[in-house]
Amino acid sequence: MHFIKCLPGIIRIGALFNENQQEEKLALKIAVERINSDMTLIAPTKLIETTEAINNFDSFISGFQTCSMLKNGASAIFGPLNDISAMHVRSICDSLEVPHIEVLRDFKLHNLRHSINFHPHPSILSHAFIDLITALNWKRFAIAYEDSVDVLMASKFLNDRTFGRFGKENKNWKIMRMNEYNILIDVRTENLYQVLKEAQQIGILTQKYNFIITSLDLHTIDLEDFKYSKATILSFSLLHKSSPELLTLLHSWDFHAKNFGENISSPVQIKTSTALIYDSVKHFVKAIKAIDVSTPINRIPATNHSDFCNDMKPWKQGTSVINQMLSTESSGITGRIHFSQQRYRSLFTLHLQKLDENGLRNCGKCPELSLLNVGGVFIVLIFGFAVAIILAFVELVYCCRKWDDPELSLCEKIKEELRFALNFKEKLKKNRKKESENGESEKTLEKTHLTTSSLST
Repeated sequence: MHFIKCLPGIIRIGALFNENQQEEKLALKIAVERINSDMTLIAPTKLIETTEAINNFDSFISGFQTCSMLKNGASAIFGPLNDISAMHVRSICDSLEVPHIEVLRDFKLHNLRHSINFHPHPSILSHAFIDLITALNWKRFAIAYEDSVDVLMASKFLNDRTFGRFGKENKNWKIMRMNEYNILIDVRTENLYQVLKEAQQIGILTQKYNFIITSLDLHTIDLEDFKYSKATILSFSLLHKSSPELLTLLHSWDFHAKNFGENISSPVQIKTSTALIYDSVKHFVKAIKAIDVSTPINRIPATNHSDFCNDMKPWKQGTSVINQMLSTESSGITGRIHFSQQRYRSLFTLHLQKLDENGLRNCGKCPELSLLNVGGVFIVLIFGFAVAIILAFVELVYCCRKWDDPELSLCEKIKEELRFALNFKEKLKKNRKKESENGESEKTLEKTHLTTSSLST
């Protein structure tokens, strides 16, 4: 049987960034270049990106630039990374049935068929923090926040515990008079250094204080001033720092910046949004490749030279592309990528980090694992130190599956996530021993029961 390739010679994508998002912009360009040089993906088709500069609070310009890129044949729009601008772009893409790909932290669940967000939904992240607080046995804690307590959305959890809330306006950190030694800091990344500096100045970065930072970008902050404090400072990271792809990206950053004429120096660690942009481009291309032989992909630039979308017709293949993105699984520098029916990431790995004199590091290894299940969120913790937290929306509750069922069973998913997180090798052995009197195979099946029992509890 011979298949006919349906991809055109060129596939165009568009992206919107503000002046402070040069890192994300360069990551998108690097991803496109690597895709075009990889002969196993969509070659000989070439991916071409167009990027436009926007103002975060000018939705008119965002809409204007979006329509301009769509007029020129863009098959997907990436960004913007601001919710005010994204609302307008999201609406335009949905009405024209063009995939809209986001990487921003968005608390709303949008009922739009053509938008997809690569950032883990905050409601899922909140379970990770709640379970970490539970595992640390924090009976009381205080929350430092700027605008609202976003990360802990589960009101029942908060109502069940005593805590003190204090905002950015409380310069003297009233927590000193509240005798609270467990503190959750929920502030924007750009303000984290100042918050930690104030905590240091008033003397609460000491051994008896414990901090959880809700930002996924603590690794981008200069923590030199705090490395030798005795306080316990924990945070999560979505980045797989040992990923060969991430290490290669950082190593070649300066070369690509010079090659693309971008005046941006190599970061010590890239931001989460940068990693998500990079991964989202590669995921988009993987989805395009998957429907290569079944759905013609051909965005023809409009003949009308107006930069507004009024006269544009919906893209017939856009729904197929976004549906394929939702059903496609991939892996990148933010780990495994899988989407729920609600169009947000439902399977990902969070690495727990601790600050010490050597800087932020993934917490040490220990053979004793604890598998907790809170609200359908799986958490893998290593007592004393945590290696990784793995989250998944559970859709199957059986340990077995039919031989022709492509969907992994629950136990298989757990095994795969443990293998991915802890990097162990797996070897299947067929048990040829006879069954014992109680109907159970000897030894091999016994070990299986022990493993399954420990996982199920």
